[in-house]
Amino acid sequence: MARFLPVKQKFFLPTVAKYLLIGSHCWGFPSIIIFLQAQWESDPCYAFYGVDGTTCSILTYLSQTEDFCPPQDGRNHSSLPWHQKPQAISNNSSPAIKFIRSRVEKMSERWIQAGLRMKESSNNTVSTQMRVLLYPGALSGSVGQHFEAMVERGGPLGELVQWADLSACLTILGHNLVFSTSQHQLHSLIGAAPGRGSCPIQRPLTFDLIYTDYHGLAHLQGAMGLAFKHYQCRFRILDSFGTEPAFNFASYARSHGYKTLWGSWDLQPLQYMTMFRKQAGSPGPRATLHPSAWNTVYLRTKRQKENKTEEGHGRKKEKNEA
Repeated sequence: MARFLPVKQKFFLPTVAKYLLIGSHCWGFPSIIIFLQAQWESDPCYAFYGVDGTTCSILTYLSQTEDFCPPQDGRNHSSLPWHQKPQAISNNSSPAIKFIRSRVEKMSERWIQAGLRMKESSNNTVSTQMRVLLYPGALSGSVGQHFEAMVERGGPLGELVQWADLSACLTILGHNLVFSTSQHQLHSLIGAAPGRGSCPIQRPLTFDLIYTDYHGLAHLQGAMGLAFKHYQCRFRILDSFGTEPAFNFASYARSHGYKTLWGSWDLQPLQYMTMFRKQAGSPGPRATLHPSAWNTVYLRTKRQKENKTEEGHGRKKEKNEA
């Protein structure tokens, strides 16, 4: 008796032998096939990349998107639909964006003059133009709504000052900036598939640097999945009050039972952009800066103490001579 196959399997019937041959050259075959047959509906990103549960679609995904299988002949690997040029970013009129824009406009003349002075002193050396993404995660989603409400009441504005000055500085330096506060648009900007980050993004990442905050860092991790670790050297974190380096290490945080959004990212201390300094005796792990900032503060304080000591000795000597 003839056995009738579903339509989607009939389409692949002539090439079953070919796909089985390809599968035999895949890393982790056949366990990776079995895993995706059971889990492909757990994350929308698999369907986004064309997986429908069939062996053929899984092998195509593992060949085109992942690195588990060798590339298939006759497949186009160059241009994927989500890598098209993103649409122009809409003109956001939220209170936070208005504040940032207002500060940039108010300080624009000073930034321009500073840029001209720097150009005169740089002997006309041409710096490499970078493509930079600015993504304040604190202004996105439900967290952003709460933040916006506080801005209208007068605070906190320190972070917004930092974002305004950063965007102005990078513009004056001639870099190509993209500013976004949309978590949905973030997926498009970094080339990530919709979902929970189970699928990789397509390399290379189109941004040389990504400036964000701790909320944005969590959004990036969710969107990039395994690629997050690969590109973490390109992240720069605006952390206005600074974070103790020890709390940055995941092993230290785990051993002490710390579970916070702003800790355990395992980044280099110089990737943190600090602005304000709290007193060293202030309670809490957010009371200190990274080592480079502390060195600057320590040397400045030491120099001030030495100057005061020298002034005191000078007055004492003058008094004795009198």
